[in-house]
Amino acid sequence: MAFVKPIISIQKKKGESLSFDIVTPKKELKRSVDRNKVKRRIRASIQSLPKKPYNLKIFTTKNVRKARYSEIHAIIKAHYD
Repeated sequence: MAFVKPIISIQKKKGESLSFDIVTPKKELKRSVDRNKVKRRIRASIQSLPKKPYNLKIFTTKNVRKARYSEIHAIIKAHYD
């Protein structure tokens, strides 16, 4: 069985306020349109969650481009709580 990378991986640390970094590598997503679309979806998902004092680093892979907003939101919500 082959190893499958998750579409989004999150590193979470306690902080003073909510801050987050979104990493979408150019090697993974070649077109800037795709990178920006992914970032917009992630930002929208985070804004809909209650504010907690976390520092989040969000790493994406190329398969996130095909994912629906509901899938992205479910992954972020699971890591956020």
